[in-house]
Amino acid sequence: KMHILNNVIDFAKKINISKPRVAVLSGTEDPIESMPSSMEAKEIMERAKKENIDAYVHGPLAFDNAVSPEAAKIKKIQNEVAGQADILLVPNLETGNALSKIMVYFMGACAAGFIVGGKVPVVVTSRADNAASRLASIAASIIAFTWSSSVTSVQTKCASPPASLILSTVACPVSALKSATIKLCS
Repeated sequence: KMHILNNVIDFAKKINISKPRVAVLSGTEDPIESMPSSMEAKEIMERAKKENIDAYVHGPLAFDNAVSPEAAKIKKIQNEVAGQADILLVPNLETGNALSKIMVYFMGACAAGFIVGGKVPVVVTSRADNAASRLASIAASIIAFTWSSSVTSVQTKCASPPASLILSTVACPVSALKSATIKLCS
């Protein structure tokens, strides 16, 4: 997951998020041994600090605490990420897949899938993707291709309104894009 974290931070910087706020998601905001994803989230946060990753990384955070300032305030969670995450790092593929499909089918999001780190831009689309999603996949893969890293599969979502990008299967930027991708999904 540290490779995924580094790749999504690199991508966020490509779309002008200079110091991304990364929420490492779990079902709770407290690390508890009975919920392994919460322990892993804490470990990822600690490793990010130790490795001086150029982003605010906090975990575990539940989804509401990551994206809602009001939920974070009610639960008295105060850190650089709570309620204002740019990126959601999900605990597993199933969670990311569900989150992305919820955004597509309940929020009208535009999906874009690509692989980071290849020798050429690689687009990964769903059989159910529409033309806008396929075009967004091409645009996102070109943006991602401009840096090299280990090959990591990610899936993006551009939701409108408000326009936002979510790298879901592995991680999710939720702040507005300042690139061609946003125009394709709006």
